[in-house]
Amino acid sequence: PLKSVEPTAQFALANRQTQPEVPDLRGVKVLLAEDNLINQQIFSAMMKKTHATLVMAGNGKLAMECFNEARPDLFFVDIQMPVMDGIEVCQQVKSTDYHNPLIAITANVLPEDVNRYLSLGFDDFVAKPIDMQTLFDTITRVLNKQAPAQPNTAKSGISALDNK
Repeated sequence: PLKSVEPTAQFALANRQTQPEVPDLRGVKVLLAEDNLINQQIFSAMMKKTHATLVMAGNGKLAMECFNEARPDLFFVDIQMPVMDGIEVCQQVKSTDYHNPLIAITANVLPEDVNRYLSLGFDDFVAKPIDMQTLFDTITRVLNKQAPAQPNTAKSGISALDNK
């Protein structure tokens, strides 16, 4: 009996490691500011499984236009972009009454870089190249952090999107 259990347990563990836990983001609007088309496509493919509504902007200026038109529930910002970089986007967003998660996307993940992004106002970061499980874990973490602090704001923001 033990020999038949071990392969099954190993398979379950291996399967769990290869199949990310996908958050259900139906009714959640996600804005991605990313200038690289391939990175946009990868992010979009990963997010498709979540059923989130995804809006993409190719630079920081366009991202701010999208942001001002319809405030997203989650905002992912590439740090290095043309026209307006992710740092300036963060500063502009933080000058508004926006309190939903703002997440940096960057290849610069040395501790001093990450500390700088967090001190500027980003709520979290995702390293490039993006790992799907890390992306989903970050989304879950920032949404869980937000939920107890602002349950009505988060809920009403999602409801408003569902009603459109």
